[in-house]
Amino acid sequence: MLGIVRRASGDDPVARQLRREVGFRCPIEGCGCPILTYHHFDPPWREREHNDPEGMIALCPKCHGKAEGDAWTKEQLRRYKQSPAKHGRGKETLLF
Repeated sequence: MLGIVRRASGDDPVARQLRREVGFRCPIEGCGCPILTYHHFDPPWREREHNDPEGMIALCPKCHGKAEGDAWTKEQLRRYKQSPAKHGRGKETLLF
């Protein structure tokens, strides 16, 4: 049986908190992508399905995939939550 994937809406308080924590951009040094997903790292979703913002971080889809592959430790992800990489405002193209 396939599991149901729940997507956070823009009004979801956990999603708002996670985006705000990272300055509305992927917090990984050298990234800064404004498109964000939500990574469960403490504990991982496979160990316990939860939406506790203390154990989650907003990452872009590319970095989220890397995090699922254990690219960063829990401690590193916590540091990114506390001190996200500073990204200058670059030229962005918005699609409507």
